[in-house]
Amino acid sequence: MPLSNTATSYGVITRTLHWLTALVILTAFPLGLIANDTPTDTDAGIAQAMLLFSLHKTVGIAAFTLGLARITFALAQTHPASLYPERRFETALAETVHWTLYAALVLVPLTGWLTHAASPPLAPIWIPLPGLSTLVPESPTLAETFAGMHWLFTRVLGVAILLHIAGALKHIFVDRDGVFARMWRGTPAGRESAVHSRTPLAAAAIIWALSLAGGVWFGRDAAANLSRDPVAWTITQERVQLLDPGGTVLGEIPASDLSISLAITPEGQVSGTLGLFAALDSFDGAGADPLFQNLVVPIAQFNGPISGRLPEAAADGTFDVGGQIGEAIFAIAIDGDRAEVSGSAPIPGAPDFALSISATATKP
Repeated sequence: MPLSNTATSYGVITRTLHWLTALVILTAFPLGLIANDTPTDTDAGIAQAMLLFSLHKTVGIAAFTLGLARITFALAQTHPASLYPERRFETALAETVHWTLYAALVLVPLTGWLTHAASPPLAPIWIPLPGLSTLVPESPTLAETFAGMHWLFTRVLGVAILLHIAGALKHIFVDRDGVFARMWRGTPAGRESAVHSRTPLAAAAIIWALSLAGGVWFGRDAAANLSRDPVAWTITQERVQLLDPGGTVLGEIPASDLSISLAITPEGQVSGTLGLFAALDSFDGAGADPLFQNLVVPIAQFNGPISGRLPEAAADGTFDVGGQIGEAIFAIAIDGDRAEVSGSAPIPGAPDFALSISATATKP
């Protein structure tokens, strides 16, 4: 059997790459669908989903490698001529689908890998890619952008595969010709002349240009929606202090829990929430302080929405101390991936005393 293609048949290398690629793609598709549909409300579900995503990504890298090999070999080979050159539309459609599939073999797994590289390392790829991950920074915005492109590109690939299979079935059961046999066994069929129009290549290029534009739009829209949804920032430094009527620090509150979630739009609009839970009597000498003679439950809680525009925002909300409610405002200064929370507020029920907050949070 010849290794290379001729004008009437496909060689061993082309046929091997074709069927290996088909096997890998038809494995990656269901793995991705099942992984996305796997419930993650339990530890077992999360572990199963991560395993499936690792399988999907690893198979995707295999598809990418095979795709590059197939395209490289195909560009140096003769492509067998159509059995029906007089059927211009059918021939052009078949070749357009072929060119669309060739591009998909690279673009679909590539955007999948870019999504993986920009995401937290939760489901690793089992085929090592040394050094490549450092080319793409971990970024929720980039991850959503590439994920949107990957989502649309997989749909283009799916449609192209269905058209390709439909064409093969037509040749087998309707035309009953030798087209399928050329790819299955390498049986020669057709004429010796292998003249191909450039129109299908141009049509496939237009399809992918539109797909790329649509993928970028989907990705940016998803990234914009992500920026409108507050995400929890990590508290790296936190100091909550109790101040006496003269502003002197009575002590630090070690039993405190501060949380902040932020969303920042591309235009710089800031939203989110700030929360605080603090046990005021958790510092030494609390029992002797006159403040606690007026408090039945020395627990302070604050919760308030954040609003503002970069670089400054504020949390304006309710301050509950021992069941007595007041108002408080805390300033939030944002510089890139870092936020500084500061301010003090009078304690309801004991307004001469105040609670001071000084904290640093970083973007995940």
